[in-house]
Amino acid sequence: MTVSAPASADPEKTPQRGPGPSTGVLNSTTATRLAAGFWTLWATTLIGGTLLSFREPDSLPCPRGTILLFFHLGSSLCLVGAAWMWFLSFSRSTAANMVALFTAGMVFGTLGDFFNAGALQELFPLPDPVLGGIAAFALGHLCYIAGCVRVARRLNFASRARFWGSIIFWQLFALVGWYLVVFRGARSGPTLLVWAALPYSLLLAGLTGLASSLALADRRFIALAVGGILFLASDLILAFEMFRGTFPHATHAVWLTYGPAQMLIVYSLGLIGRVDCEPAEAIPNA
Repeated sequence: MTVSAPASADPEKTPQRGPGPSTGVLNSTTATRLAAGFWTLWATTLIGGTLLSFREPDSLPCPRGTILLFFHLGSSLCLVGAAWMWFLSFSRSTAANMVALFTAGMVFGTLGDFFNAGALQELFPLPDPVLGGIAAFALGHLCYIAGCVRVARRLNFASRARFWGSIIFWQLFALVGWYLVVFRGARSGPTLLVWAALPYSLLLAGLTGLASSLALADRRFIALAVGGILFLASDLILAFEMFRGTFPHATHAVWLTYGPAQMLIVYSLGLIGRVDCEPAEAIPNA
């Protein structure tokens, strides 16, 4: 628990909790307001595009697939903007590297979205655009995982049994899911895409496990954990659609889990940055 400073304590010597105006290029108030603006744009873009796609085709200005592509990629770009606001808020603090890792994860995730949509196929010709998406998302997950590990070390969670138990549970969950959905569902047998999906699934499960373990140790990280779980759910839906058969409203189901997943991770950055800026004696498990 944090012990309050005596009333007679010198304010200049009292540890300051949370970021102040000098912790980044942007002060915390400005960054929070800009991030809130990006959240509004993200929600409007994702939900508005989804609702618009349900209109009759004759009433749409362009094909439904084009509309969804524009709004989906636009929503991811909004989250990139929000992540950068948080980074700029902590860019001159001890949390800069930690927040930068999560920001990079969001950037790679958006790059993966462009690969999966086929928007980069002419620039990077691949046997299957999804391979580029897997590579980009894998790099993003590595960044997220590295960021979570730094948070765990900062809060001294790494020695806890439940920390490792959560990671092992989600790894096993991903392995079983990959075998049942991807490996057994592959119509053409084990292809390059099938095998590439295995390490990718384990990486995503690693992120989910780390985020869940942080939430088990400190309830402030629940949003981060829910983001990891939704991320895993969105990929399972996508894998089912690709390898097992038709999933009802698969595109909407994927984006209405994946979009909020990325949003929860990005909007955990304000908390993550503040936690890293806290003095050691103010951290419950330090």
